[in-house]
Amino acid sequence: MLLPSLSKASEWSATPQLSAHGDYWDNPRLVYGGGNTVEGITAELSAAIARRTESSEIDISPSIRVRRYSGEDHLDGTDDSLRIFAKKLNELTTWMASGTALRDSTLTSELGTTGITQVNKRRDYFDLSLSPTFQVTERSKLSVSLSGLSVQYEDNNAFTGLLDYKYASASITGTRDLSERSQLAIAISAGRNFVPDAPFNEMKNYNATLQYIYQWDPTWSVILWAGPSRVTSESSSENGQIYGGSLHHQGELFTIDGSAERNTRPTGSGVIEQVDVVTLTDSLRIAERLSGGIGVSYTRSQESARVIQFRPPGVRYVHVDANLTWQWTERLNVTLSAGRNTQRSDFQGQQAEGYIVSLGFNWTGIPKVFWH
Repeated sequence: MLLPSLSKASEWSATPQLSAHGDYWDNPRLVYGGGNTVEGITAELSAAIARRTESSEIDISPSIRVRRYSGEDHLDGTDDSLRIFAKKLNELTTWMASGTALRDSTLTSELGTTGITQVNKRRDYFDLSLSPTFQVTERSKLSVSLSGLSVQYEDNNAFTGLLDYKYASASITGTRDLSERSQLAIAISAGRNFVPDAPFNEMKNYNATLQYIYQWDPTWSVILWAGPSRVTSESSSENGQIYGGSLHHQGELFTIDGSAERNTRPTGSGVIEQVDVVTLTDSLRIAERLSGGIGVSYTRSQESARVIQFRPPGVRYVHVDANLTWQWTERLNVTLSAGRNTQRSDFQGQQAEGYIVSLGFNWTGIPKVFWH
C-alpha cells in the first residue's frame, strides 16, 4: 500500500548528526556485590532521512555507535540500528508501517527485564508492524495493528541464560470523539510468544482495555486506561489486570512527561512477564542558552504464569539522572550528565549499584535536499 507513493514526485532530505561523550563509569555491568570502575568514550554517527508530500511521509534513521573503555576490554562494542517509518493518508484511511533492525548489547538491553547485565553479549532485535486506521464516521474511527518481533542473543542459553524468542501480536481499537477535548477508546489485543530452544515455554497473552484521553489545552494532556488481562502457558494460566496513565505538558519554559503502568511483555528469560513501570522526565530552560533536565524511572518485572521447570527471579530496576546542556551554537551543544542505576534480584535478595558521569557534545548538520 505504501510503495506506489514512492514513484510520485517527491523531495528527499538528509540531516547528519554526530555525538561523542567521555564516561566515568562505576560498576557498568551491575555486578552484585560491586564491580570495576572504568573510563571510556562513546561516539555515535546517525542521519535523519525524510520524505514529505501532502499525503505521505517516510522517515529513515540509520545510526552506528562505538564504545571503547580502558580498564576492562570486554565492555567495548559497536551498536548499529536502522529504523523506518512510513505513513500514507487517503480520504478515509491512514496506513502506517514501521520496522526496526537493531544490534546492541545485553549490558543495556536487559536492564529491568531479565537483569542479566553481567555479560557483554550481542543482541539482534528485529520488529515490523502495520497499522491501518479507518474513519468510520465523522467522530469514530477503527484501528488495526499487526506486529512481529524477533530477538536473538549471542551464545544464548549456554553461556548467559538468555533465550531467543519470537513474539507476534494483533490488536483492534475503536475510538470515539466525545468532545473537542476528549476521546474514549476500547482496545482488544492478543499475542503469542515462542522460544525455539524451549518450545514448552510457549505462552499467550490477551488484553482488553478502556482508554480515556483528555486535552486540557494545547500544552496539557492526560491518558488513563485499564482492563482485564490473561496470560496462559501449557501448564497454567493467570488472570489479572493491566492499567496505566500518562501526563504530558509542553510549555515554552519546561516540559513534563510522567507515566505509570502495569502491563505484560515478552523477555529474554523465555516467558511473558508482568511489568510495572513508573517514569518521570522534566526539562527546563534555565537561561537563553542553558537548559537542564532530570529523569527517574522504576521497573519491576516478574513472571506472569508459571511454566514447566523454570521460573526466573523478579527484578527491580531504578534509574535516576540529571543533565545540563549549553547551546554553544545553533547546531552544537555541550552536555554534562550524571546518573545512578540500582538493580535488585529476588534471587537471594541480590542488589547492584552503578554510577556514571558523562561530558560530551551533540552536533546536528544542515538538512540537505538530495532528490526531487
